[in-house]
Amino acid sequence: MESDSCPKCGGKLIKSGFAIRSGGKRQKYQCKECGYVFVEEKGEGRGDL
Repeated sequence: MESDSCPKCGGKLIKSGFAIRSGGKRQKYQCKECGYVFVEEKGEGRGDL
């Protein structure tokens, strides 16, 4: 993940817990503007928000 913006609306993201997948634990993010929730995919590094 290259930016700290929502892929749907461009709004600011906040961390929203974790999702457990077969590949392991993945960070979840939620947009403060539109409420869109998504999971960081394997190989995407976000760093700290």
